[in-house]
Amino acid sequence: MSYDDADDMMDLERGDYGEDAAAYPTRRHTRSRGSSPGAHSNASSPGRRGHLSNPRTGRLAAPLITSTPAALPSDKRGLRACLLCSIIQKERDFRRFGCPNCDEILQIKGSAERVEECTSSRYEGIIAMMNPERSWVAKWQRVDKFVKGLYAIKVIGVLPAGVIDEIEEAGVHYRRRDGTALD
Repeated sequence: MSYDDADDMMDLERGDYGEDAAAYPTRRHTRSRGSSPGAHSNASSPGRRGHLSNPRTGRLAAPLITSTPAALPSDKRGLRACLLCSIIQKERDFRRFGCPNCDEILQIKGSAERVEECTSSRYEGIIAMMNPERSWVAKWQRVDKFVKGLYAIKVIGVLPAGVIDEIEEAGVHYRRRDGTALD
């Protein structure tokens, strides 16, 4: 399941249907066991476990998801965190695709040397950020303007002085991700 699919499923669980509202049938004649035939209820009946309806629209939601909403790496081998934005990816993904947030500045795509300089294999904690705009954790970690993904809470290491000069020339303020920077 992709990040977008998981995010959409989470919206459906909350009853936030957006543009796809027409795809969900209206619940007109729902009754729970023991109620009279004329009584209507928005509560889930025992035969419809795992489904919720939105009381405002009366539409059915998708089945509840009980598993992890995003695919996480099966092991921590080869994972690295960007020293500028703290996103966590496999080392080979940094080499093949660059950093999804700051490759325009760091230019690490295709350069094993640059990946070594601008990422770190030493980090603490992981945040699975699925909805950056709404997440208080994303705001607290200052990653609310970045793409969905896995982010390190702390990244141990510092960008080389030459790289810091390059990013500051590009108009970006470098903030260390190791917890030593004060607000």
